[in-house]
Amino acid sequence: MKYIKKYEDLKVNPGELIKFSFSLDSDGEIEDIQRYSHHNEEICKTIINYLLDNEKIKLGEKTEGDIEVDNDNIYLDYKYCTGVGEDWNDDEWENVEENVYDDKIQILLATNKYNL
Repeated sequence: MKYIKKYEDLKVNPGELIKFSFSLDSDGEIEDIQRYSHHNEEICKTIINYLLDNEKIKLGEKTEGDIEVDNDNIYLDYKYCTGVGEDWNDDEWENVEENVYDDKIQILLATNKYNL
């Protein structure tokens, strides 16, 4: 796993709602994060990287959308580019709306341990 990191300020209390939007490039590198909860950007990055490592987010030429973590439920609402057109509006996108149950996400957030 290439995203194993530890942060002093990563710990999150169990049951806290975490909500943010994101965009990724074709290599899975984070281009932008917009937070809708009080959690810091490192928590959001850790969640994205955890989901990428566990193949819960599909990558395209560009991937963007929203993530909400509520206890053990991860709500994903995003799209990824499956074909680049000649003009900006000609790109082809695949939409994904999914509710993922993951009992390890709260352990990750509460213990500050990414390698689960």
